[in-house]
Amino acid sequence: MMNGVRETDILNRILGLEWRGGDATRWPSQLALFGEYLRRFALWAHALDWEDAHPIGSDLPGRLVPGGQAAPVNTTLMQQTLRTLGNTSVYERMLLTRMLNWAAVADEPTVQAYNLPDPYEPLLMFYERGGWLDKAMGDHAWEISGRAEQLDRAWVHIDLEPIPLDDPDYLDELDQGAD
Repeated sequence: MMNGVRETDILNRILGLEWRGGDATRWPSQLALFGEYLRRFALWAHALDWEDAHPIGSDLPGRLVPGGQAAPVNTTLMQQTLRTLGNTSVYERMLLTRMLNWAAVADEPTVQAYNLPDPYEPLLMFYERGGWLDKAMGDHAWEISGRAEQLDRAWVHIDLEPIPLDDPDYLDELDQGAD
């Protein structure tokens, strides 16, 4: 069930994150990456006919492969590291655990059969560019890198415009345009 190489790569990227850098100049790319995560999660929720899926609260890897999880040693290492840092929210730790679990199940035939993009890659890139997430006051309010946003069920995000994650200059150009 586990693809050790993919899981180790994702774990290393997560462990290498710098949390709460506060780089407001990267907010345009962070928002674009978070939007791409929302769009991809919506594609998966739609394909699974999962109407009540929420981009933060719903467990996509667990829905696709019940019981499919990352190696406990990897999950424990990640959780201990994130708790030690003290700068991560419970929601971030939950999403990063799901991201690691995704790495463990992504190559399963039941997942591959959907032929949909990795929903967690843009979210990891969001964090790599200094983004952060926490719950704000209000029913559906979230703080995305310090900006209040409303996040409802996943399906509402399905029509967001995709962004080219494979273009190394695209995100930097977004950020430069904000100057």
